[in-house]
Amino acid sequence: MITLHYNQLALHIGNPKELSSFSGNQIYEGIPSDATPASILSLFSNPASLLRTENSSDLLGTLKVLFLPLQAAGGVVVDPANNLLFIHRFGKWDLPKGKMENDEEPLETAVREIQEETGVCDLKNQGKLSTSWHIYPLGDSWVLKETHWFLFSSGQHNTLKPQTEESIDQAKWFAVADLTEPLANTYENIRMVIQQALVRLASFH
Repeated sequence: MITLHYNQLALHIGNPKELSSFSGNQIYEGIPSDATPASILSLFSNPASLLRTENSSDLLGTLKVLFLPLQAAGGVVVDPANNLLFIHRFGKWDLPKGKMENDEEPLETAVREIQEETGVCDLKNQGKLSTSWHIYPLGDSWVLKETHWFLFSSGQHNTLKPQTEESIDQAKWFAVADLTEPLANTYENIRMVIQQALVRLASFH
């Protein structure tokens, strides 16, 4: 199943078996052949709408034609004291991430973006977490952003250096035991990635 985010709304895309655990949600049957970005946006009628399809990959291909595709990568970073690394940008807590440059692999992008946006350089890859999808306006176009997420550990305790030229005004560690502040003021797809990271971290103990 694929979850496509727009602002704080989510559209779950999958086959009938994958969506069988949902009940009482608005269900849409596939994407019409004359679909437009505006008609796709109209499907986000509530926080858990469902788009039923027999082939999620084919449907993603359709979305990549309707929207401008963009590849990005980022990461969840945990330190030895069990704190998670966040950035603050545009009034919300977020995770360090950014667009993939030419010839970069997702993992390379994630490491580079974390280093650039926070100053944390001691990063050890603990594995791929997930891929998130969200759409947003860019000028006269709409972007379909595919972000690859990784889990990293770091022993670095140097002063964090938020990348102010990228509108980041804070970089901060938050204790895993109390993520109330960042989770209360972030994006829905970021909450999803954090929850996946917490499950993975719990399995390490």
